[in-house]
Amino acid sequence: ASGKSTFLHNTSFQSKVFDVDAFKKAYNTAIRVKQLHPEWVAHDFTKGGNRLRDLRDPQDSDELHNFIKDAKFSERQRDLFFSNLTGILPNVTFDITGSDSFKLEQLFKSLKQIGLKSDNGQQTYRTSLCVIVTNRDLAILNNLSRSRIVPEKEFHRTHDGVANGIVKFLKHDAVNVDEAWIYFSPQNDDKLARENPALALWIKDNRYIRLEKRGNGFKITEALEKKLYRILGDTAGSVDYIPFDELLSQGIRDKGPQGKKMRDSIKRGETALHRKSSNTCSWRKH
Repeated sequence: ASGKSTFLHNTSFQSKVFDVDAFKKAYNTAIRVKQLHPEWVAHDFTKGGNRLRDLRDPQDSDELHNFIKDAKFSERQRDLFFSNLTGILPNVTFDITGSDSFKLEQLFKSLKQIGLKSDNGQQTYRTSLCVIVTNRDLAILNNLSRSRIVPEKEFHRTHDGVANGIVKFLKHDAVNVDEAWIYFSPQNDDKLARENPALALWIKDNRYIRLEKRGNGFKITEALEKKLYRILGDTAGSVDYIPFDELLSQGIRDKGPQGKKMRDSIKRGETALHRKSSNTCSWRKH
């Protein structure tokens, strides 16, 4: 659930990107337009009045996320985009968390149908899934360092959804996925070098893993599955993660030397963002 946008930014792959965060920025732009030129815009963009949302405020971000979700802006934009296409389809990328396996399955099903319809039933268009694997402590650090903070409850729900569902999806429900990759984010390297040197060395030799297609899904060995869960980190129910407001009060976002020292300590694995930890990660074989 973390590191996807950075991965996209660092690749040379050209595509149309669908990203729900873009709607949040567009929302604030629309509100500014309405405030400056109310005669231009008749639509009321919010349920609770026209006001700019502070995307650094978890409550504002959460309310705006739910508003966009309830209004189905993402689905409407996707349908409009594909309905207006003719001829050869462009490359399309969905920058999503993948925390909801059912929605992931439905997305790939619809994309497969669009490709077949545009290509008269031929299998020219391919669907691909790239899973970006980032440790939860580092994902928390990334989240609290951004201009838009995902609320704590939503963050852990999303990360747990990925940890509990992505392996099952890949192994059993990825019938409409033609190829699948696992990418271990370099953000994990320093932390793993301290906590698990052998795993850190293995990742440097296996940064990208292309999974083998098998039946309705892909082959994931038990050894690889354990590595995935070891890197992702414990689920929110198995350890006591430090509350976001406490981390913010400790200066995790501060631009001064103390804030940098705290962030660097987390990146190196010297400071954990939970108060107690188990020796084994909370994972179940799928």
